[in-house]
Amino acid sequence: MSAAGMQDIRPRFLEAVEQQNHSQLVQVYAGLQQQEDQLNQQLQDHISSLSDSAVLVLQAAVYDLFELLLFCEHLVGEGSQLERMHNILARIGRCFAILDCISKGAELHVYMASRMLQHAVSLRGNDSVQAQAAAQLFLEAFKLRY
Repeated sequence: MSAAGMQDIRPRFLEAVEQQNHSQLVQVYAGLQQQEDQLNQQLQDHISSLSDSAVLVLQAAVYDLFELLLFCEHLVGEGSQLERMHNILARIGRCFAILDCISKGAELHVYMASRMLQHAVSLRGNDSVQAQAAAQLFLEAFKLRY
C-alpha cells in the first residue's frame, strides 16, 4: 500500500460525497478494501514477529485508510442493515484500538469511544455486555481527555 494511493483516494472520496455520486463512492470503497487487503497480507507475512501494539502502530501509520473505510461503510456498505451495523461497529472498533494505542485521551479517541458506545447500544441494547464494555472504554477515554 502506498502513501500516493491514499493521497489519490481521499480527494476522490470527498468529491464523490460532495456530488452524491454513489457509483464513484462504490469504486472508492472497493479501492480502499483492496488496499486494506494488501496491508493485511503484508502484516500477515510478519505477524509472528510483531506484538499486538506493534501491529496497531503500523496501522496507525495508515489511519486514514481505516477512517475512510468506516465512512464508506456508513455510506455504501453492503448486506442487510444488521450486517452493515456489525461491519460499522467492527470498523469503529479498529479505529478505536489504533487510537487507544497511540493517542489515548485525544479528542478523536474520545469521539471514537462515543461512537462505539452509540453503535453497541443500537446493535445490542443498553444492558448488553458489549454496550457496558463500550461504556467503560468511553469513560476511560473521557477521563484521560478531561
